[in-house]
Amino acid sequence: MYMLRHCSLTLSGPKSGWRPRLTRSIPATNIVLGVFLFFSSTVVSAQSRHDRAFWQAIVKNQYAVPERESADSMAEELSGLLASPDPELRDDFAYAILTNWIYRRNLLSHATLIGLTDAWRASLRDGLGETGTNSVLKRSFSALCLSSMAAREAKASFMGAQRYHQLVSEAMSYLQAERDLRGYDAKLHWIHATAHTADLLAALANNPQLTREESAGILSTISTRLATAPRSTRRANRIASPPQFLPLSVARTLTH
Repeated sequence: MYMLRHCSLTLSGPKSGWRPRLTRSIPATNIVLGVFLFFSSTVVSAQSRHDRAFWQAIVKNQYAVPERESADSMAEELSGLLASPDPELRDDFAYAILTNWIYRRNLLSHATLIGLTDAWRASLRDGLGETGTNSVLKRSFSALCLSSMAAREAKASFMGAQRYHQLVSEAMSYLQAERDLRGYDAKLHWIHATAHTADLLAALANNPQLTREESAGILSTISTRLATAPRSTRRANRIASPPQFLPLSVARTLTH
């Protein structure tokens, strides 16, 4: 077994013979503890810079950005709350504020829109395949926030063609691969991964960039999900049949 030893700092003078020597012992355990506390405090402060009352005030004030605050930096902070098991933090604050700033107020910079879009795309794969765990919250609410990004893209393009088409493909793959199909949970409240991905696909489909092949792929993906999901899950997630949830643009693309 290795044991932590004291480390020494030694200062030596010139080689001329005058050699003042200073030795100071510092317990290695103190060094390790100090580094740990520094990085722990940095992570905590980055993740929870604002408290619940702060977000409540923003919602109460019609989603206005407080003075001396940055919508871009707060959006990054809110993104971290999408995985929270607390439904108020996740749904009432993070999702509600983000979708308002993304789509209705257009408050976020292009760099932040791209950064959040790519972060949420990656989150669709985080813990994918798990069932009955809280990891689904991050995936589900990332899909929901991506639906706001897709609606923003249809209104005023910012993604670029490549990122848009990648997102269409990733949304279809996620809908097929998600195994946690819970709708409402007594403690977590709405989970709704299937419904949130349906919102994302509907927003993506309502865009002139959508190709005929992508339209067909979306309809096929939904049909597969309907065939594999239990009936109770389909009702809970508000999906009855593809035509009821997809915009007319999909049907028009397929018939022209």
